[in-house]
Amino acid sequence: MALGILVLSFWPGRILGVRAARYWYQHQERRLGTLDASQRPHLESVLAEVTTVEELRVVSDGLSEVDAKNQKKSWPRYIHGLNSLKQKSITQEGRSVIDLELSVAYVMAARVEEQDNNKEVAAQYMESARSVFQSLGWQGYSDDALTSAAKRESDRREPAFLKKGKEPR
Repeated sequence: MALGILVLSFWPGRILGVRAARYWYQHQERRLGTLDASQRPHLESVLAEVTTVEELRVVSDGLSEVDAKNQKKSWPRYIHGLNSLKQKSITQEGRSVIDLELSVAYVMAARVEEQDNNKEVAAQYMESARSVFQSLGWQGYSDDALTSAAKRESDRREPAFLKKGKEPR
């Protein structure tokens, strides 16, 4: 009797699971089905590039946490990764996201160098940030304004529960 109940309980669960999976698949297909065949590959490319930027940020943050005493090295690694990603980027939208992330990383690297009294290196990073920001359409901003904007952008992306007691990268 117990064996019969057990077998019968798996059968409805399997049926419901298959129906739920089929419904979810059809729902997603309908949602994506509104795109032309020519738009879908482009959208997938943009999403892949944006996702890669996020993954690179997560890896960079993870490396920073592991090697907290060498946080100074994490920004140059992150910048190098973003520049490599930018060279491989195939969409304008992806390059714009990478450029914004790159400009924020340059400003944050400049802040770290400035705190270590490496004024020349900080100035180079800030000039690189300014150049990338200008390519995005920003014009005539002071170092303080760029630092403030980059800090806001960096803070906006990081959940509040992760900020407690944590220094930026």
